Amino acid sequence: MALTKYKESFPALVEQYARQGMIEREIALKLGVSVETFEQYKKRYPVFLESLKAGKEIVDREVEHALYKRALGYEYEEEKTTTTEGPAGVTTITSKTTKVMAPDVTAMIFWLKNRKPAEWRDAIRLETVDINQALKEAEKLDAAEKRSDAIDTNYSVLDDNPE
Repeated sequence: MALTKYKESFPALVEQYARQGMIEREIALKLGVSVETFEQYKKRYPVFLESLKAGKEIVDREVEHALYKRALGYEYEEEKTTTTEGPAGVTTITSKTTKVMAPDVTAMIFWLKNRKPAEWRDAIRLETVDINQALKEAEKLDAAEKRSDAIDTNYSVLDDNPE
């Protein structure tokens, strides 16, 4: 059996690195293993895979929340400190201002395309058509149309002998 570089500390490290937003290739590099070995660890060690998922889930939720806030807009408080030097000495003034981050249309579109794809996605839907089946259907329609015309003209269009 081949020796493995797997260590019991890997699950905790993987979760921490995933929380920092690292992609799997970067995490593998930090652990000192190849991407292929990393993939094998995910298959072989359930605790490893669960730790990776848990770390990704946390940061994904944070990004989702930030996107949501950006899409709708929000208020935030900004603190500004100014220091002036005058005859009476150094004066420090701290002021707080409430600012508004306007809703972001791009964030709204992104959110809607992903949350409600049936209504907002820009995908073009392509359907394949069986040409032989389409021709058969066209022939049936043509025959039905001829029968309909025959009824309208007292069947004279079906006569082979013109009068």
